[in-house]
Amino acid sequence: MRTFSSNLTAQRNLLRTNSVWLWAAEIEVDDATILYYTNQGKDVVFNGRTYQKKGMVFNPFSQDGAGKLPAWRVTIDNTDQVMVAYLELGKFFGRKFKAKILNSDFLSTAADCWDIDTLIVDASADEQWVTLRLGDYDLERVKIPRSCYYRGFCRFKFKDKRCQYAGVATSCDKKWETCDGYGNALNYGGFPSMPYVHR
Repeated sequence: MRTFSSNLTAQRNLLRTNSVWLWAAEIEVDDATILYYTNQGKDVVFNGRTYQKKGMVFNPFSQDGAGKLPAWRVTIDNTDQVMVAYLELGKFFGRKFKAKILNSDFLSTAADCWDIDTLIVDASADEQWVTLRLGDYDLERVKIPRSCYYRGFCRFKFKDKRCQYAGVATSCDKKWETCDGYGNALNYGGFPSMPYVHR
């Protein structure tokens, strides 16, 4: 079971304190970009990482009687149009969203936070706000099967942890001959031994 650190537990049990409880968010946009925001009126440095101030409202978890998985929403200020630009490019869907509950007296160590790891399953926007719906995978959107098996085509994303290619090439046509030429044939994600189907 997830528990608060000893510092946060002691702080939570105080009858009076000058510290502030705050939210921080890590929003994965793509494989190379993560947005770091906090709902405080100033930037917050936690564990050496700067979280920029941003208008955010965290809504409580909700569940209906229709068999939907529990979900919750966060509404984020969009007056600078940064968030809606990512939304229009389709960057948020299926990406990780990590919410952190922090205390202003304990911002130096990673242990002093409460992490909530979720995925962005839906998003919408208006002129002022972007609203992200967070939860587990939306089963209505899951591709089944998630992987297809091909004789002459690699199913791995180029240079990801399954591809493992770390050379200087910047692209791949996903053919075995190319993978072999890169010296990465052992990690080829296709199945050249599959028989052809004759009808």
